[in-house]
Amino acid sequence: MRNFESTPSHIDSHGPGGRRKEIEEFARPAPNVEDAGPRRDVGRDNRFADRCCIFRPRALANLPPPNFLVEHAGGASDRPSSHLISRRRDGLKSLFPRLVGVRPEGVRVSVVVTVKNDPRVIDCAERVLSQDASFPFELVIVDNGSTNETPRLLRDRFANNPRVTILSSGGNLSEAWNHAAATARGQVLVRIDADAIPLPGWLTALATPILDGQADWTAGPVGGASPHGSLVERYYHHRTEAYSRRLAQDADLRDAVPSWNVAYSRAILEAAGWYDPWQASSVDWDLHKRLKRFGGHGQFVPGARALHHHPTTLTEFARKEAWYRTGQYQMVLKYGIREMRTAFELPFAYALLGLILIASIFWPPLVWAAASLLIVLLVTHWIDGVREDDPLWPYRALFRPIEGFAGLYGILRGVVRYGIRRPAQT
Repeated sequence: MRNFESTPSHIDSHGPGGRRKEIEEFARPAPNVEDAGPRRDVGRDNRFADRCCIFRPRALANLPPPNFLVEHAGGASDRPSSHLISRRRDGLKSLFPRLVGVRPEGVRVSVVVTVKNDPRVIDCAERVLSQDASFPFELVIVDNGSTNETPRLLRDRFANNPRVTILSSGGNLSEAWNHAAATARGQVLVRIDADAIPLPGWLTALATPILDGQADWTAGPVGGASPHGSLVERYYHHRTEAYSRRLAQDADLRDAVPSWNVAYSRAILEAAGWYDPWQASSVDWDLHKRLKRFGGHGQFVPGARALHHHPTTLTEFARKEAWYRTGQYQMVLKYGIREMRTAFELPFAYALLGLILIASIFWPPLVWAAASLLIVLLVTHWIDGVREDDPLWPYRALFRPIEGFAGLYGILRGVVRYGIRRPAQT
């Protein structure tokens, strides 16, 4: 396990000018540096954090805010050292409240955003902070291994904002979100994608049912950020809107809800479990299924609306559908095919179509059977689109087969990666 409460080895309190050197090192803005080798444990070796001393006002004024970068054994990190922060904040905020950033007290809601190589998180964060909520809230952003300019943009924009905490985490998305949510202080934990755009009134609508004890978790509708963009964007937008309309018709929130726009009670997560790091994708469906099994009550909130950047090309669309099915195959190993059968009806239908076409090479009359099955599938897609008031229902004849074959590829990839046996523990 990594030791996140560590400090660069070049900070040493021994030797001539030791104390002055300590103050100057901590007064300097935290750089984004490469790994410099083994680190020291702050609580054991750094006397600056443990002993009383008279701080020089000039050095103190340049101390970084509570969410400054801390270097650890894996290199530069946005993860705060709780040891340093707690000692510095508790001891200094009462003496120098204007020099030390103090996060708002009494936070009831924490908005947690994970990001990797996506500068659009800046717009998402600003939209979150602009929410006119009736309760105090904070924003926790966790960078999950970005290699572009995203971490620098976050620090430049939000490093001095006391309502924002910037962290970094290794592992996959689930591990990053779980870490950030555990660090957050709110009793209601909100998840929204880094490329999402929350609309005015979103946060109050999404969190209020949980704060009032009416629900254990909530979800809101998600529209497309570019509903008039490419054909793929328009199709994805109307497909998602149709699903939101179906959710609004149910008294209780079903488990297959995208995690682009959801909120959870911390208590229900601690009782039923967090996102499963073993899941490659569909971590939201897996968690929501466990919440339902545990007896958690979900509520769909039409007023908690957000926009989302959907796929723009057929390639991106197919890749996303395949990725979803890989995670859903993992859920088959956990819950069984009977419980997950709805996720595999479309891929299996097109798998049957493909098998018939292959068999027709050796027995040509089977071509008519394949043609008949294809017609049945396309008519079914059109009927579903009309029932859901999808204005692009004719295009389902194009997109649904792509979903089916891409999903089949995702399932086969899951078989290769995860085998056919249910994991003993995830």
